[in-house]
Formats: sequence, C-alpha cells, structure tokens
Amino acid sequence: MSDVQTVLAKLAEGMLDTDYGQFRMGVFHDGSEQAVTIGLGTLTGQEDVLCRIHSECICSHVFFGRSCDCRQQMQDSQRLIQAEGRGLIIFLHQEGRGNGAAAHVATLDLKRTGVEQGEAYRLRGFPQDNRGYSIAVKIIKHLGIKSIRLISSNKGKVELLRTAGIKVTPVVHSGCVMEIGPRIRNVVSEIKAKRADPPFPPGERQRVFVIGDLNIDYVLPDHEVPANQIAERPEPRAGGTGLNAAREFYQAGFDPVVFGKIGNDRAGQLLRSALESDKLTSLIETTDDKPTGSCTLVFFGADQRLMIQETANANDYDPDNLEQAICLAPLRPSDLIFLVGHPLVRFDPKHTRRLLDIVSGTRARILLDVVPHNIDEKIRFADFEDAVQGRAHVIIGEFNTLMRLVGVPATGTEPVAEDLGRLVQGFRCQFLVIRYGTGNIQVEEVWEQRATGPHRHQQRDTGYSQTPKPARRGFGDRLTAQFALNYFGAGKNASTDRRPRR
Repeated sequence: MSDVQTVLAKLAEGMLDTDYGQFRMGVFHDGSEQAVTIGLGTLTGQEDVLCRIHSECICSHVFFGRSCDCRQQMQDSQRLIQAEGRGLIIFLHQEGRGNGAAAHVATLDLKRTGVEQGEAYRLRGFPQDNRGYSIAVKIIKHLGIKSIRLISSNKGKVELLRTAGIKVTPVVHSGCVMEIGPRIRNVVSEIKAKRADPPFPPGERQRVFVIGDLNIDYVLPDHEVPANQIAERPEPRAGGTGLNAAREFYQAGFDPVVFGKIGNDRAGQLLRSALESDKLTSLIETTDDKPTGSCTLVFFGADQRLMIQETANANDYDPDNLEQAICLAPLRPSDLIFLVGHPLVRFDPKHTRRLLDIVSGTRARILLDVVPHNIDEKIRFADFEDAVQGRAHVIIGEFNTLMRLVGVPATGTEPVAEDLGRLVQGFRCQFLVIRYGTGNIQVEEVWEQRATGPHRHQQRDTGYSQTPKPARRGFGDRLTAQFALNYFGAGKNASTDRRPRR
C-alpha cells in the first residue's frame, strides 16, 4: 500500500438524515473501485479525526443477520461521531473479508457450528482476509486529514494504514456499552489469537468486574399494606445489584465493568440508557427469550424492607458470555470481582462453580455477596461449599442469612461470641463481612482469617437508620464498595497472605 496512487474522483455528495443525526454523504471512485463515506464537521487539516473504515456485510446490514456484530459497530460508530461532533466513516465494497458475497454465504453453516470466521474462509478455500484499504487511504489524504483515531481492534488494518503513510491511533471500541453473545464470537477469537486488541483494556483505575442482576426497580417507601396488595407501582428506575453496585464502586474511585443480560424490551432500553448515561463500561447481551428483570422494593414503617423479584427475567449469568466479557475487558491480579449469590439459587451448584472457575483464572480477588436472603430455602450449605470451594476472598452477608445457611439457628437478632465463632469457622474465605441490626444492615463487622486465628478488624455503625428511605436503595452495595476501597484499594494490602482460605 505504500505505492498507492492519488487518482481519486468524488462522484456525488449530499446530506443524509439517519437515526443518529445528519451526515454529509459522498461517493468516491479511483478508477478501479468505489467507496461511500459519511462525515460530520470540519475534516480538512484536522488531527485525530475519529474514523471508521467499514467493510460491506450484506448479512448484517441488509438482512439483519446475527452471525456478526457489523451492524452494531456501524451504529456505535455513528453514535460516537455524532457525540463528538466530528468524524468520518468509509464504507468499502469488500463483502466476505474481500472474498465476495458467495464466499461469505459459503461460510455461514461453518460459523453456526462455532468455527472462527477466518478459519471458515480457509476451510472453504478462500484467503482468511483478502481486504485492502488503498481507496480508504486515498480518501483520507484527499480530505486533508492529518491523523485519525481508527475505530477498530484489527491490528493488521492499523499496520496497513501506517505503512501507507496514515498517522493512526487505534480506538478499539466506540462506546461504553458493548453487545456480547454469539454474534461476537469472531471478535473474541481474534483477540485470543492476538490479531486484535481487547476493546476495554485496563486503565489507570483499579478495575471491579460486577456480576449481578440488571433490573428495573420499583421503590415504595413507607408502605403500610401487605406487599401482595400493592395496586400500582411507581415509576420504574434502572437498577439491580449490577447497576447499583457499579455506581457505588465508581463513586469509590474504581473502574467498574458491568456484566449481564437484559430483555429486548422497554425496560432493557431504560437500563441500557442508564449504563450509557453513567458511562459505565458494560458487556451486555440482549435477548428476545425473556423480559428484563424487575424488582419491587417495599419499605415498611419499622425499618424493614421486602424485595419481590419477578421469576421470569433475563438475568441468567451465562458462563459463555462471562468468558467473552473477561476477554473483552481483561483483569489484572490487583483487580476485583464482585459476584452476587443469585446463581446459587436459580441454577444448580455446577453453574456457580463454572462461573468461579472462569473468574478464578484471572487471579483477581473475588467478593461474594450472599443473597438472596432466603438462600437457605434453596440450597444446603454443602451445596454452597461445593460451588464456591473456598475461592472467594471475601464473603458478605446478613447475620441471620449466614446463620441459616450454615444450618445453626441464631441465638438472637444480634450475634454473640458463639454465633460469630460458628460463622468465621464455617465460611472458607480471607475476610467475612457480617451485617445486622436495623434493616439487617445497621452494624457491620469485618473478620479476617489469619495464621494465628480469626481477627476482628472492626465493628461499626453504618448509619443506615439515619439514612432517608429513598436513599437506602443500594445501601449494601455502598458499604461493599467502601470495604473494597479500605481493604483492597490500590496500594492497600490488609494481609500478607491475600489468598482465600481453602
């Protein structure tokens, strides 16, 4: 590409209205091939222009196929350029990685069986990647753009452009929310093969990978009638432990990554909008099979609360999606993983064990929140132990919930020394965080297992009863984020042995 000729003609241009805003559309021809562009703002003489060089994909763009994420990448790129107020998309007519439409269609059945895209082309007798970017180079130079920020994870594309004299800075992903699932298998394969970079590499902030429910919450403060007699719900709010915890971790100074699944419905759109508005890095699958989860949180006069969750919801804690998400947003050993206990009661112990197998491979510390509060009605403590296998560095739970789970009735509403001893000896972890008192969250105790025996770090009043009821939503997640900052925040090391007790 270093000898690319500068012959180029603009055949036509005009304004295009899209779902994402107005762009100026242009058609270019260099004597051998044609390309279409859409641009926004002043480009001539500009540096670091946001740019997407996008190859044709008839399956995705025309027939809305689900075998790849091309359509999503185009939509995300348009959104980002509109948000920035300047940018360029170059659309190249090179279907099937430059091999043509017949080659693309010939690989569809192979890709349905899980064969990686490049390998599928090879098995059908085509080059794994036959694309070229000479006309894209000509367009960038013709427009007088000094340098670009290229929306792509393709290392080969970046190097080809640089060889042709284009100054390129890769921008691996064009937004904070990325759709995961079957359609991005090829992206994950490229990253694992080191032919592409992960879209969300670790940054300066310490990362917390949040694995929890994504729900629509309905909050009813000061309710006086039985929950099953609630006639009308208030306005829905984007929430669930996944979103609420991520927000609290962000406020505490971490870089949260949200993992989960939502329904293809209005509730799912509300959640996605909240994630985008909060600029939270999110790896989300959208499904047509189940609705977005919902939860009604009812506060009663005596500082008690009741959570009513819909049984049918999209939160399925899919292990395959989790593997994808960690590939797309990799973790360092100094990072944290926050996992709620819902998979323990919704699926068999093997499901949770597989989730922990996946996250344990990152060597990041695992914080396990033992919810829901009726977990003892769903599983035995032996099932819990079989699933967790001592791999959680931190176990967090309400006193009564933890006591019922280990199968020993509590001596009262607040723990005595005998109760605490049973809990600390019962759960295999480095830190055990126990909460009790008003709303089962007024007091928090932190215990650590040391070589010399259990050590109580602190016992403190959380301020729960002094907090207005609407602000109590996500209060436990707030405490967890503060614990993580105090004990595992960047540069902190509460113990010389940071491994969970097996």
